[in-house]
Amino acid sequence: MEERETLTPMLAQYHSLKEKYKDCILLFRLGDFYEMFYEDAKIGSKVLGIALTSRPAGKGRERIPMCGVPYHSVQSYLQRLVMKGYKVALCEQLEEASKGKKIVRREVVRVITPGTYFERSSEGLLSLIRKGKRFFLAYVNLATGDFWTFSCKEDELLGELSKYNFKEILTLKGTEVPEEVSKLFEFYLTELDWEFLREGLERIKGEKGIVSPRVLGVEEEEYLMALALAYNYVKKTQKDFLPFLRKPKVFRGKFMRIDYRAQRSLELVKNQEGRENYTLLWAINRTLTPMGKRLLKIKILNPLLDLREIEKVKSSVKELLRRRDLRLELERVLKEMPDLDRLISRISSNISTPRDFILLKNSLKGIKKVGKILKNLSSERFRELLNSLEEVGDLIEVIEKVLVEEPPIHLKEGGLVKEGTHKELDLMRERIRELEGR
Repeated sequence: MEERETLTPMLAQYHSLKEKYKDCILLFRLGDFYEMFYEDAKIGSKVLGIALTSRPAGKGRERIPMCGVPYHSVQSYLQRLVMKGYKVALCEQLEEASKGKKIVRREVVRVITPGTYFERSSEGLLSLIRKGKRFFLAYVNLATGDFWTFSCKEDELLGELSKYNFKEILTLKGTEVPEEVSKLFEFYLTELDWEFLREGLERIKGEKGIVSPRVLGVEEEEYLMALALAYNYVKKTQKDFLPFLRKPKVFRGKFMRIDYRAQRSLELVKNQEGRENYTLLWAINRTLTPMGKRLLKIKILNPLLDLREIEKVKSSVKELLRRRDLRLELERVLKEMPDLDRLISRISSNISTPRDFILLKNSLKGIKKVGKILKNLSSERFRELLNSLEEVGDLIEVIEKVLVEEPPIHLKEGGLVKEGTHKELDLMRERIRELEGR
């Protein structure tokens, strides 16, 4: 690596950031482009099919490899890198360049990995803690907010893993992942040290209030360790872009365990070619929302064994069959629902568009309508669902009061907030109009 004093100020800054993210391809913002240098540039050029060029590294230095992509279309390039299994550190320019400044401030604002690229992928990540012949795992999906932990015996591991959409597994260094897991599943393995786990335990206790396994209703510390490993990883990689995660819970109950071979042979959610066509899920899926389809898949892979719970489901189905008027009304409402999980993920991670907020408002109105329908149903399961719905009227009122009905596509276009909402904002708008001569 070059002597720092002979490098250009920009490349010296690049090296200081690259040292912190050695296992990542560093996309370094320079004006309207994200640039890659050295080996990163060679990889980027090959994977993305873009020209490899060069630039001088400093006084008396040889030229170094570089390539770049436009900032406005970076998402498509990110997707191709991540889908190939690379981690990408996104380095932003945090201040404007000026004549008096030799170098502008830059920082890595997010690290995107195969299991955390929630904008374009529905796959999440698993953390794995091994204790003898038992595994304790946590599952995080940033696209849907799912966050839970579970355990299984070694001979049950393949069956459990096949229930989840994941592209990355986190383990502690020295943990042996069974060879058959690597043979049957495609994933990126990330090994972390014990200090990372200790930091995660402190973080999950302080930020999520999970001070001991007993808060989750279990005794084994390994459940908490699996959660902490996953939570610290997504916090450190996503930084200010971390979406909303549900409160962590233990996924357990009276469910039938279906091993890997049985899932494959019965073609429950995937056929022999790994597709959904002509599976049980494909045959019975009549859900009207993406959330409903995901839930149906979970139910198929985890059949109930509790007779009381089965009877509650049967009773609610019978009531809906009997109450055709309410069923049709419910169908009309659900057909208008977007993917609420993904919508919440976009809004809470600061990557939403102004129109997402109008979509949220309309979705909340849909939830209110669902609540009114549930009030006319008497089955125990519907009463439970009704009690679980939160009051959303105040939030709808705030959105309607503050935001325009037809917002711009991009926030930088302005015009999202209604006139008369904020006095200082109105004054600034008036000043802009005066300066523009309108």
